[in-house]
Amino acid sequence: LVANPELVVKARQFRKYTSLNPGSRDQQWALAALERREHVLERTWRITEQGVQTATAWLADHSDDFDIVVPPAGGLFFPRLKRDTPTLDFCADLVHKTGVLLAPGSVCYESEGYLRLGVSTSDLDSGLDRLDSYLSETSRRRAAA
Repeated sequence: LVANPELVVKARQFRKYTSLNPGSRDQQWALAALERREHVLERTWRITEQGVQTATAWLADHSDDFDIVVPPAGGLFFPRLKRDTPTLDFCADLVHKTGVLLAPGSVCYESEGYLRLGVSTSDLDSGLDRLDSYLSETSRRRAAA
């Protein structure tokens, strides 16, 4: 953190209060998850595998707008946006108009032109539907201009 020294001290105190010393309720939830880890992991893998399949198919159907190298594992994709729009602007407009949150590669990884897309969510289908509508609408506006 680079900031006024007083703010740095307050931020460290806040971090210690919020994340270094979890409350007893947080510890109980963590223990419950650990005690049912097989169930938790099975559910997590199922959601991730379904998300990978869904996102891979969706991105293949949207190859005019995106390039993707599907990662060998994990729940994050990093597609390249083929539009002539800065990713920060694209993501800001997208979330404002649809509620869909993609992270711009320019901010996350200093990789302009790419987007961080999480696929391990039960809301993926809905988000991709809204993203599809957004892409269609912005394409129509660009064509009319």
